[in-house]
Amino acid sequence: MKEVAEYMDRQSRQGLVALGYVLIVLLGLIDYLTKQLTIEPFYLLPLALITWSGSRRNGFVAAFISSGIWYVVNRYDPHDPGVLGVQLWNLAWQAGLFLVFVMLFAALKSAQDYRKQMTRLDPLTGMLSGTFFQELALVEVRRSERYDHPFTLAFIEFDLATLRSAGDSGHISSLLRSVAEVVRSAVRGTDMAARLDYATFAVLLPETPNESGRVVVKKLQEQLTALLRQNEWQVPFGIGAATFMSPPAGVDEMFRKVGGLAHSASRRSSHTTVRYEVVDRAMGVA
Repeated sequence: MKEVAEYMDRQSRQGLVALGYVLIVLLGLIDYLTKQLTIEPFYLLPLALITWSGSRRNGFVAAFISSGIWYVVNRYDPHDPGVLGVQLWNLAWQAGLFLVFVMLFAALKSAQDYRKQMTRLDPLTGMLSGTFFQELALVEVRRSERYDHPFTLAFIEFDLATLRSAGDSGHISSLLRSVAEVVRSAVRGTDMAARLDYATFAVLLPETPNESGRVVVKKLQEQLTALLRQNEWQVPFGIGAATFMSPPAGVDEMFRKVGGLAHSASRRSSHTTVRYEVVDRAMGVA
């Protein structure tokens, strides 16, 4: 089910909705030519396709169209129309069944979208989650390979050992949320910021060379230092950053490199430390 959903998400929504309506017409034609077969359940397939790719409203429209086609093909007899009330009841009954299916399938789609959204966001800070950030980092690596553009990655690692040992979970949560706000405000709209794990944040700066990357890292350092001083949080942190002039071999290698810089910086002293490198696979580390 997950693989099918991911495949459909990569396709054109308008194209899938159009395909759904084409299938409804084809099913009506098949139903008309082969009345001895039970085609009714097969209408659920295009209804599901239209509802998933379009919206609940699209599903409702498709449900009414499907029920109308089914009714004309299977129940309506122009030579013996019968009692109007009975005919309308048959049509309403079939439309109701299709509408109930659309509502249930739309609820399933909403739940799927909600789960996807929750896996993309960190529940405490509202930043991108570590898993989703890795996916975006992979896209940036691939883009760098294609267009030969540099990019900068920075990790911010906090040493919360003192607060954790004191059992001050309330201050920790407040600190992490405040850090997230500062990080988001310090980067551009095209940049990506995430909380990777308990006390590590990451910022990805697409198409950002060494000089611009250093400016952003310095800005992050200054604003985070001011935040800690303002709230009297005695929490050391370190920033590890690297500008990749050429794309790394993969996301894991890139994360190990920058993560090692951040870890080293956060353990150097009780104050803020920044370790910054320029990485070029062709020329080594600058």
